Amino acid sequence: MIVSLAELSKVLNKKLKIQDVSESLTMMGLEVESVAEATVSILDQNIVVGSIKNIEKHPNADKLQICLVDSGKEILTVVCGAANIKAGDKVPLAQIGTKFGKSDKFPDGLKIKKTTIRDIESYGMLCSSSELGLGYEFEDGIFILPSEFKIGEQFNKIESLSDYLLDVSITPNRGDCLSIFGICRELAAGLDCSFTSPMFDSNADGKRVDSLQGISVKLESNKIYRYALKKIENVKLKPSPFWLKNFLAKMNISSINNIVDASNFFMITTGHPIHVFFFY
Repeated sequence: MIVSLAELSKVLNKKLKIQDVSESLTMMGLEVESVAEATVSILDQNIVVGSIKNIEKHPNADKLQICLVDSGKEILTVVCGAANIKAGDKVPLAQIGTKFGKSDKFPDGLKIKKTTIRDIESYGMLCSSSELGLGYEFEDGIFILPSEFKIGEQFNKIESLSDYLLDVSITPNRGDCLSIFGICRELAAGLDCSFTSPMFDSNADGKRVDSLQGISVKLESNKIYRYALKKIENVKLKPSPFWLKNFLAKMNISSINNIVDASNFFMITTGHPIHVFFFY
């Protein structure tokens, strides 16, 4: 099971150290098979937060686009082949002079230079999460950043993007640990910190009813002792926010939409799978 150190720290409300967490889990019988660091601190200082001002189709290539990107100092023309970007998006912009070290994505390294692509001059590169070496795929295409990120900010100084991902081996008798909350219960004991889970307290203005306006459930097995439904109205289907996409990406789960992603988030966090039904 993949576990995010940042998420553990958030739930336990304590700044956890990767060494302490790894050793504590292993001593409690939850072997940490590997630890991967997702960090931006080692990236070249020429990679900044850019804002896409305009996108036009490349006149000489069907799958390329011409992007006008604000680097915080100037507007740069960048030719890009990704399909997941639009005007207004904030993205990692590797400016001319940026150096990428050797990696799976760049076996021989890479230095960004001014290039001419199908007769159009390009002054940089828009980056995906894999090109940045984060160790996980955010989504298929460019790494779309939160709108609150500051244009022109050096990417290697954004501490909120750094994390550690632990691969924890869960034995068959410890199904209670197949979740963020389950791991946090163990760490609360091993590291002497408190654990509460008020995140999904649903005593809000709802009321208990026997039926949900004609919606009913027929149980065809006597092994099911309880089945619960909750009706939520006025929900709009749309892309998930950055924090949710980024969380799921670390767990190797692709983002679908805000509803499906929310159900996956609930399952990973609590260990309890749920299913969402749509009624139109």
